[in-house]
Amino acid sequence: MNRRSIGTLFLSSLACAALMAPAAAQSASSPSAAQAAAAAVKALEAQRPHAPQPYESFSRGAAVQDGLISVVKKDGKVYLSLAPAQVGKDFIETAVPSTGLGGFGPAQGEPYVAPARLVRFERVDDNIVIRWPNTDAIALPNTPENAGTTQSLPSSVVAVVPVVAEDGGHVVFSADSFLGDVADFAEQLRPDRNPMHAYRLDPSRSFFSAAKAFAENDVLRVDQTWAAPEQTPIDNVPDARSVEVTITYNLIAAPADGYVPRIYDPRIGYFSQPLIDF
Repeated sequence: MNRRSIGTLFLSSLACAALMAPAAAQSASSPSAAQAAAAAVKALEAQRPHAPQPYESFSRGAAVQDGLISVVKKDGKVYLSLAPAQVGKDFIETAVPSTGLGGFGPAQGEPYVAPARLVRFERVDDNIVIRWPNTDAIALPNTPENAGTTQSLPSSVVAVVPVVAEDGGHVVFSADSFLGDVADFAEQLRPDRNPMHAYRLDPSRSFFSAAKAFAENDVLRVDQTWAAPEQTPIDNVPDARSVEVTITYNLIAAPADGYVPRIYDPRIGYFSQPLIDF
């Protein structure tokens, strides 16, 4: 073998060694494939919502008001506690402003800010879906007409919230969704059409001023702050960029006394509630 061949072989050996050295070092310093897989599984589990706590441990140190829907107050937060039999049942929800805007919007006690609605709290896995069911049509259960109306007429989902605690008699979830604009008050708070005068709800300045449970209804009183980027035509507030509004929500037991609404007659001269009866 001549001198040139020996030199070429030596340089090739050095190049192979240089390429293999980083791979060997990386293999020695990095975790094994099993460890990497375990870390990935742990990261995925951390992203999953936590399973509901046992009610006994969750309610320890909490203030519980029994009523139609029990109210639980803990660590500065408000929770609602359903009995299992109440899940999926109909309740009546009303939303009425408890404060006015001095002529620039709905008055205190104005009942037409949001219509009275049926509301249901339905369980899906470890979540509660707060839904307004569609009431534009009625049909007998377990009939093709009922299936058709259910598939054709949409409902409205207010919120999806996790179940935080449960046992055989309680299903607990946060009431924070009522801090949002459930009553669609933004539509009422429009002093003019200037985009800079458009109000938005500020969640950081919204809170429950009262939450009470009674035998036939619950009252959730929400103190909301509506903010605008600049001063607006509303001139009867200390700072028109920050308007405080109180909304009172009532959750009422749906009547089970056989009540039948009156059939509409145009001669009555009163408003009607259209309903398609299949």
